[in-house]
Amino acid sequence: MTTLVLIVIVILVCVFCAGLIAEALRIAPKTPEQLYWAPEIPIRYVDIDGNRIRYIKTRQRTQPRSVAHAPDPARYLREAGAAAR
Repeated sequence: MTTLVLIVIVILVCVFCAGLIAEALRIAPKTPEQLYWAPEIPIRYVDIDGNRIRYIKTRQRTQPRSVAHAPDPARYLREAGAAAR
């Protein structure tokens, strides 16, 4: 029984380490020049503590909103626009 548990633990650790190695070797995707879902909206950048952050401005009257991590950016913008009205 203890041998089986040890084998399972070793396999899990190996799978975890293989995932870390695969992620370290992955080539980072190229940053797109324009938004595929709204090419007319310009992408803007700001440097914060040495990090370059991408953002878009949805309206002239509101603060810039970051949609870099929104699961559905178009829906996010529609809802944000509806809430601002």
